Amino acid sequence: MGQRWLNLGAVGHGRSVCDAIAASGDHVVGFLDDALPAGTLVNGTPVLVSCLSPGT
Repeated sequence: MGQRWLNLGAVGHGRSVCDAIAASGDHVVGFLDDALPAGTLVNGTPVLVSCLSPGT
């Protein structure tokens, strides 16, 4: 296994980035996202933290 990544964003472009990382032989260990709750699986990879902006 190559590098391990933590991906910011689990929808749209974030999923594409995750696919590219996996295709390179590396591994995304989790996502940080403000649209999905922690524990949600995205293509088998968990959202680790819901990173809501301050004041929201």
